Amino acid sequence: MEKRESKRVSLSVDAEITTRGNSYSVSVENISQKGMCLVAPTSETVEDFIPGTTLGISFSAPTGEKISQHCEIKWLRIDAEPLIGLIYNIGMQAIAPPPIYNEVYMKLL
Repeated sequence: MEKRESKRVSLSVDAEITTRGNSYSVSVENISQKGMCLVAPTSETVEDFIPGTTLGISFSAPTGEKISQHCEIKWLRIDAEPLIGLIYNIGMQAIAPPPIYNEVYMKLL
């Protein structure tokens, strides 16, 4: 059964997340009204990506707007890619998203 409450919009933009004093380069793969999915090819420890962790994210939407907000990690899936190594797929829930976030989401629908 599908748990999603709103439609996902595919997106592939670079972003930066910060948590516990660390910064990571990631890619936003899709967004919805309430959250997003990130992909992080990384050799970093998984400790900064544990579900329940709050982090900041910043990215430029394809429509040109800059978005900065806080999110909570809801789930983490780790895949091993033979040529790349570990890839973290991170499901995030937006915490009080700024109005620009919802405006961008509506433009991308």
